[in-house]
Amino acid sequence: MTVATPPRERRSPPGQPPGWEDEEERTYPSSDGQPLAHSKLQGAELMQAYYTLAHHYRDRPDVEVCPDLLVYYRENTQLRVAPDVLVALGVRNDPRRRTYKVWEEGRPPDWVLEVLSEATYKEDTEPDKKQRAYSCMGVREVWLFDPDGEFIRPRLQGLQLAGSAYRPLPRIEVPQARLAVYSPVLGLQFHARGDTLRIWDPRAGRYLRTIGEAAAELEESKRARQQAERARLRAEQELEALRQRLLAKEGHPDAAGA
Repeated sequence: MTVATPPRERRSPPGQPPGWEDEEERTYPSSDGQPLAHSKLQGAELMQAYYTLAHHYRDRPDVEVCPDLLVYYRENTQLRVAPDVLVALGVRNDPRRRTYKVWEEGRPPDWVLEVLSEATYKEDTEPDKKQRAYSCMGVREVWLFDPDGEFIRPRLQGLQLAGSAYRPLPRIEVPQARLAVYSPVLGLQFHARGDTLRIWDPRAGRYLRTIGEAAAELEESKRARQQAERARLRAEQELEALRQRLLAKEGHPDAAGA
């Protein structure tokens, strides 16, 4: 499952000949021809998780957060996997990244999330499929979320790499959610609230903002600035009116209409 990005003009980096990107795309394609999501609910949860984590790490140039990116874990075009969301710590945040090559970055992603659907849950959950690729490259945590609540029990599972296999992370008791699991890699809690996945920051004591909440907060901040500006203009007008009344009362030549 890969997001197809529209073509765009880019200058070749220093030392790279013109057309190098076309050759790179032919060698290590950025698309596997699969859709981003197989259901509206899966797509919504996938993108919300991505936007929430990307916003959380927005000021960290050494953290890469990507949705549905092809990860090549050997110098072989067939040895690749596409997690729904990945987080790589200590990796340059590159907004123009097309693929993730483990041998170039020097490390695998640290954390991946798979949002399950009827079309993908077997590939995502069976140990000898995607999880084998993740363990082979050394991904420290694999997370599974089933928004439909039909394919795995419990619907939220965090798996931690232990040797060459993944072991479940323990559930934790929190007042905010009936089902919660802590990620040691990210230092965040993941809460399943019905068919919605929310992310709790224990250090800040709050949920990370979703893209909708961040947009609403930005709009509220904009309205507050506009209200403050209108209040400032009214205060200036009232002050000027008072000044004019005082000048007129004193018969000052600067008074308006004098």
